[in-house]
Amino acid sequence: MRLPKLAIDNYQFTIVVVVLLLLMGVSSYLTMPRTEDPPVYIPGASVIVIYPGANPYDMEELVAQPLEEAINELDDIKKIETRMLDGFTSVAVEFNFETDADEKFNEVVQKVNAMRDDLPDDIYSLDIQKWSSTDVSILQLAFSSETASFHQMGNAAEELKDELEKINGIKKVEISALPEREVRISLDMEKMAMMNISMNQISEILQGNNANIPGGSLKLQGKNFNIKTSGSYKSLEEIRRTIVGGHQGKIVYLESIA
Repeated sequence: MRLPKLAIDNYQFTIVVVVLLLLMGVSSYLTMPRTEDPPVYIPGASVIVIYPGANPYDMEELVAQPLEEAINELDDIKKIETRMLDGFTSVAVEFNFETDADEKFNEVVQKVNAMRDDLPDDIYSLDIQKWSSTDVSILQLAFSSETASFHQMGNAAEELKDELEKINGIKKVEISALPEREVRISLDMEKMAMMNISMNQISEILQGNNANIPGGSLKLQGKNFNIKTSGSYKSLEEIRRTIVGGHQGKIVYLESIA
């Protein structure tokens, strides 16, 4: 009972201590870091494998089972879930919540890397993703059309992406499943041999013409003007009219041999 008596006898000191504690509490509350959606790191990881051409049975036998056996050697596992589709396998492992998320993720990475040689050599990709509450897709939109090309849908997706990025609170907008555009050039080997033009020569010329190279700056009447080369093809016609060499005193364009 000495402490209550001591506080009562020295009430001025007690009041000062209580006031200081209140001020410290208010200050801590006002300066405490906080966020509307704080990240929560869950001890778990997903191993995603893309193996084009393989059916679910092959994915189970060649990919899923070896991965499960390797991961199952780890401690503190709560559960393992495997999902298989044509050419796709996802192995998700969840650990007990009291374990360290970073440490368990590193253990999964080590196990998968150690048994990588046991998987088929022609696997397209193998990705290991760490679980986090921030890795949540808030909204997914899909474009589909029976007549529009991928290029047209890609342009529409870019316009939508620009509009979404203007909205406050959106962290990131990504476009997925859009195939890259490519131009296929079929060369006429007989014409190339007759004009003494090699494959490497054409490849180097196309790469050089499709590059944006800074050309420095030009100072004129107190003003600086940036100069750059007119690289990066914008149309098929520009590719066709690329100069690839000369023959019998005449310029040879790519369209003449391709």
